[in-house]
Amino acid sequence: MAQAAPNQGRLVASLRDGKVAAIATESTFALMADASNSSALDSLFELKPRGASGGVALMLPSVESWERWAVRVPPLACRLARRFWPGSLTIVLPARGEVDPRLTIGGAIGVRLPGACPAGTVTQICGFATTATSANLPGKPPATTPGQVLGTWSPFQRRKLVVGGRRCLGGLPSTLVAFKGNSLVILRPGAVPVIELEQHAHVCTP
Repeated sequence: MAQAAPNQGRLVASLRDGKVAAIATESTFALMADASNSSALDSLFELKPRGASGGVALMLPSVESWERWAVRVPPLACRLARRFWPGSLTIVLPARGEVDPRLTIGGAIGVRLPGACPAGTVTQICGFATTATSANLPGKPPATTPGQVLGTWSPFQRRKLVVGGRRCLGGLPSTLVAFKGNSLVILRPGAVPVIELEQHAHVCTP
């Protein structure tokens, strides 16, 4: 099991205490909160209201933990997870009824096992799924430095936010996929190229 560095220990403690943390992922900073803690989600959406599209993807501490969030996991999803996880592929699955509806869209939830990054390490140590919405306000560029994260919110709002991680590399967000029968639907192109996905599944249009 991963162990926390001193700063990561503070981030882990904050998330376990129901607070919101902005932590570096593989590409940009993400706003993270305990996805199973309604109060933590209240704080998250006070900082960043849901956009018009709704839904918030999750980062998982382990592959097995997706059963806590999804009603069923099709064989194709398992095959893609074995190939591309840990990594920047978010897989959309039918959500369980008890999942907070603020996290879902159309009854579905997006999940991924993050690659090597502070956010992934913290999620693994916490042992629970965390939100993975970008640490910026709707319509604004993603944040790649702690300074950009802190500059997004007022001093009063920043009291509710813990920031961890150094400058991110930037780049594309995770590729977002769903399923249509035995085919794969690309909902958002991203860091995992479509051509690589096509080697493992038939890709159809949304």
